[in-house]
Amino acid sequence: MSWWMVRAAVTEAYLLKLPDVDQLSPRMLGIDEHRFRSVRYFQDPGTKTWTRFEPWMTTIVDLDTGQVLGVVDGRDHKGVGDWLFARPLEWLQVVAINPSAAFRRTLRIWLPRTAVAVDHFHLISLANQAMTETRQNLSQQVKAAAAGPSTRPGRTGCSRCAAATHSAAGRALRLEEVFAVDDPTGTLQAVWQVKNSSGHCSAPAPWKTPQHRKQSSKNS
Repeated sequence: MSWWMVRAAVTEAYLLKLPDVDQLSPRMLGIDEHRFRSVRYFQDPGTKTWTRFEPWMTTIVDLDTGQVLGVVDGRDHKGVGDWLFARPLEWLQVVAINPSAAFRRTLRIWLPRTAVAVDHFHLISLANQAMTETRQNLSQQVKAAAAGPSTRPGRTGCSRCAAATHSAAGRALRLEEVFAVDDPTGTLQAVWQVKNSSGHCSAPAPWKTPQHRKQSSKNS
């Protein structure tokens, strides 16, 4: 069975089963980009100049049902903006995006009153990255200052913060020791607190959890 036959069967099933996108009124949208192939270079026949082509596409989904509502070329504000412009906007309540300036600009233009949320993956990823960079910078500063054995990075020192994150027993005590001995500026502790706060912010709201939806459907 060829790929083209499989694709035709999937397309036919999609047309028969899924509702028309323009007839839907989703409350929540998810917008994210993805690269569908490697970078390509094309040469203009007239000028003989080469152009780099970034094969990005942006997918728009209904967060309640998971249905793909649209796929547009690129990952800038124009493609998503044109898609939003062609549809009614009054039904939207929340739009979830990654930390993309282009997507944020689109929403400021077309959906200025709609709540915007950053997806959990990117929020936690940025928090972890900030924690790692702060820890590495502190380690370098300690090394440069030729600190004594009690504060030299290794399994002791600020790298113990990483080990403490994977240990349930005595985690709070270990972190307090690290912050008190190896972080006199309080920078590491501040970033750690922000990281923990981001985890609480990314917790799903009650109305988004499957249990709450199931309970709501029973009561209705």
